[in-house]
Amino acid sequence: MRNKPKNYRHTGLMSFLFVIFSKILPFSTSFFGFFILSIDSKKRSLASYDVGNATREGRLIEDAIAVDVKL
Repeated sequence: MRNKPKNYRHTGLMSFLFVIFSKILPFSTSFFGFFILSIDSKKRSLASYDVGNATREGRLIEDAIAVDVKL
């Protein structure tokens, strides 16, 4: 964890909150995904973000799925 860049410091926590909020409120999963992505990466442009077709941003959703499998 010491050699990770500072941009991905809270990625595990954000993906865990993404899993919790997506289980509590399944209708607003895309809203929470966009909200967490805007918090997690301030330097990226969010104009091309799409929940169904996320290429670079799909890492956060995959981490959330991995946390969901562990739970």
